[in-house]
Amino acid sequence: MTRVVADRFSESEVESALLEIVREAAGFSEATLSLDETIDLCFKRCDGPNSIWAKLGLGIWDELDFADILFLINEHFGLTISIAEWKAELWMPERYSWSERRIPTWREIAAVVLAKAERVVIKPRAVLGRSCVAAGVFDALSELVARVSGDRSMRIAPSDSLRERLGSRMDDFRRHTEMNFGLPLPNEPAARTWLRSIATIVALGSGFLGFVLICGAKFGAAGCCALLLALAWSAGAIIDRYWTPLPAELRTFKGLSRWVAARLGE
Repeated sequence: MTRVVADRFSESEVESALLEIVREAAGFSEATLSLDETIDLCFKRCDGPNSIWAKLGLGIWDELDFADILFLINEHFGLTISIAEWKAELWMPERYSWSERRIPTWREIAAVVLAKAERVVIKPRAVLGRSCVAAGVFDALSELVARVSGDRSMRIAPSDSLRERLGSRMDDFRRHTEMNFGLPLPNEPAARTWLRSIATIVALGSGFLGFVLICGAKFGAAGCCALLLALAWSAGAIIDRYWTPLPAELRTFKGLSRWVAARLGE
């Protein structure tokens, strides 16, 4: 029997997504989350020696901005809540600073997400007089594309390539698809992961080295680092735009729709 996805996220799904956001913001894959903990205490607890901020000699909490955290939450759940609206929902003063001790807990934030975030609903559509789940999944994917791209006028065809239509938003689309349908998509090719990581490391390393060389007035060597930075950044952008992080059979909307429909019917 086909499972039709509910239109609201569960508390456990929201908590899991918030933990992912904390780990992304903290740069610390071992971070944990307690819903009854305030945001500041959570990140201060994550401020351990293994976080990316600590390795840079910085403190997580000193570098974070509340608006950045809310932006990540909006992006993750497809919300369009302004900072002012968030503050009103959380009973926070409009002119806010962290020194004012009205810092919300993750449970308060989760309550706003539970009330406002809407899951895309899969409704089987009649095709040639028969109920077709794959067609319903395609309609749901079309809505996810509109949310991710921010372009409600965009129209997609079943044969369209996900990568060509979504470009650099492909990873966001994948995350929204997994979260809305409750299905983990197949892992991306290992080669793509490794190459993207290498490009990121090279870009960060050359950028840092170039800055050091400029400070030492070694402009020729710094120029070489700038060229290496540009090449690494370009390589990463090309990988993001043209290398779809999905197996070949799932790289079109038709293929992905059929794959999701098959698993919802299991």
